[in-house]
Amino acid sequence: TLFQKFLDDAARQVCGKMIARDQQEPSNALVMDWSDDGASINAHLQSLILHFHQRDLADDSPDLAQWRWLYDSLMFMTDAPAERWSAVCVALFTHPDFYTY
Repeated sequence: TLFQKFLDDAARQVCGKMIARDQQEPSNALVMDWSDDGASINAHLQSLILHFHQRDLADDSPDLAQWRWLYDSLMFMTDAPAERWSAVCVALFTHPDFYTY
């Protein structure tokens, strides 16, 4: 439990810094994607999952569908892309595929 708390705290801090950097340097963005196109969002999620979890997911992967569901759910919660991508970033860091890799 203590590990999860420290991991969550670290993920929020690191993701906040990564989002701030992405906003300052959009051409070098790692976490954020400013596109509203569904295919672009899927491709960006695939890129993030490969980067964070070393998993190359196919376009029709059920695992990609779960990450897309998370992103789509966040669209109902906030209009701010930075908040949506920050939540995805924290989820990537706190997912077991990250810390068991």
